[in-house]
Order: sequence, then structure tokens, then C-alpha cells
Amino acid sequence: MKETIIKIAIKKDSDQMFYPVPFEVPEGIERLEFIYTYSPKKPDGALWNNEVGFILVNEKGEDVGNQGAQGVKVDISASYSTPRYDLSAPNPGRWTVYISGHRILSDVVNVELIIKMIPKKGRWLKGDVHCHSYYSDGKQSYDWLLNKSIKNGLDFLIMTDHNRTVVGDLPRRDGFTMINGIEMTYSKGHANVWGLKQPYTGTFAVNTFEEWLERKKEAENNGARVCINHPLCTKCPWLWPLEGFDYDIVEVWNGPMRPDNQRCIEWWHNKLCAGRYLKRYRCRPRYHHRKRQAWYGNNHDVR
Repeated sequence: MKETIIKIAIKKDSDQMFYPVPFEVPEGIERLEFIYTYSPKKPDGALWNNEVGFILVNEKGEDVGNQGAQGVKVDISASYSTPRYDLSAPNPGRWTVYISGHRILSDVVNVELIIKMIPKKGRWLKGDVHCHSYYSDGKQSYDWLLNKSIKNGLDFLIMTDHNRTVVGDLPRRDGFTMINGIEMTYSKGHANVWGLKQPYTGTFAVNTFEEWLERKKEAENNGARVCINHPLCTKCPWLWPLEGFDYDIVEVWNGPMRPDNQRCIEWWHNKLCAGRYLKRYRCRPRYHHRKRQAWYGNNHDVR
């Protein structure tokens, strides 16, 4: 982890309001952390405090967020950012912190800024990629599901309500990631689409396999991932073709262990033995709105 400490003295009689602190973000950074403090906070006998603000600008010159408070810690990443700051991947390039002297009543205010850059690293993550809230047939809110997931030791959760993209914004919590998704639900089969709030234009509602393939292609072109859900379920199986088209993931374990899952695991095991592999993930954790369930997959985890 790279750490930089910068000290700035802001004088009462200075005409300068914004003090730029440029810094370079290299490749491979996952998270930025900033801590800034200043003193004195309030001059002796003064009615008001000194006010020193913190403004962050990304590599494109765009405002990411700002605030003015003593002893602030700011975290920035693609999955979590401190409230009042945009979710923002630490892309390589020149970023800038602006220290702003809103109101300087002391002769000199001393500011200390600490910049930390946390690099990306490989690690195993536990999560649920198929979960319903009360926006479809679940019973709980996004916040309840987030808190339950953290209590059960998960690192991420993908919301996949039936035919309903995420309503509003998903809640944020440091160290946990909520991901947009939808379960496209038809009488011929169910499919999860992960990673985008609106993966396709228009409606999910289609009547033919060819129309669904168009929705799938558009979602994938936009960067989403598509999972064929519980293909051998006796209640809601996949009745459209399972061969002759590409998909990213197949769900082989859904909910508690039962004969449907055993049949699906055996089916996929035989596919693997015959050389049928998928391009990306081959796993399926299950954590419904009521209880946590187990994992199964060719790799047994999501990495």
C-alpha cells in the first residue's frame, strides 16, 4: 500500500481559496483512502470555527464529492464510497484533491492530508447471486437482506427480483457489495442478468426464444452476465433450447438440496466430463430471503 502525507498551511490573509493537491493513481488500484485534519479548529474567543473543506476530482476532471468537517476519512472505490461521494473506480491517471479555505479566522490553519492507495489483490469472496426482495416474491427489503448477508459472513449480494430491475439505489455498506440484477421470468424458463441496473432497452416481456436471445445479446453487449436458472427444476424448468447458443453461467443448485438439484448436478457433471465448459463462472450459491444455503459449482466458489 502506498501512503503519501501532505501538509498545507493556509493563511488568514491569503486570497487563495482552493489549494490543489494533484497525485497519480497507477494501474491496479482497488481503493483510495483519504484522511484530512486541520488545526486549530476554532480560534480562542472566536464565535465561529475555521472551515476547511475537502474536494475530490477524478482523472477526467470530474467532481467525485466534497465535504467540510474535522478529521474526515473518505473511501473511494467502484463498490463502496463514503456517503456524499460517487461510486468511482480508482482509474489510473492524475487525480486532484482540493483543500478549500471556506472561512479562515486564525492567522494560520495547518492541514494534514494522508492519501492511501490500496492495490487490487486476488481473494475468494462468498456471496449470493440469486436473491428476491419484497419487490417480487421475497419478504424483505434491500436493507434487511444486506444486514442478514453480512451477519452470515457474505461479501456480496446480487438482487434478482422477478422481472423487476432494482428500484432506486441499492444500499451501501463498507466491506460489502450490493449488485444490480434481474431474473427474467417466463413460462419457458428463468434467467438471471447480473451487473447492470438496466441491461436492455424497453421491456423484458417477450414471447419467443428468438426475442429473448435479442434481449440477452443486448445485455451482454452492455456488459451484463447471463445465467440460465434451475434448468431441470420440475416446477419451472428451462424449456427453451439449452444447446446451440452461448451463455455465461448455469445454475445447478437452487435452494435446499432436493432431487431437482441432484439431477441438475449430475446433468452438469456429465456435461463437464464430455468437455462442455462455460466461458466464465460455473457456480451457484443460494441465499434466499429466508435462509442461507450451500454452494455448488465446478470451482466451488466465486473468485
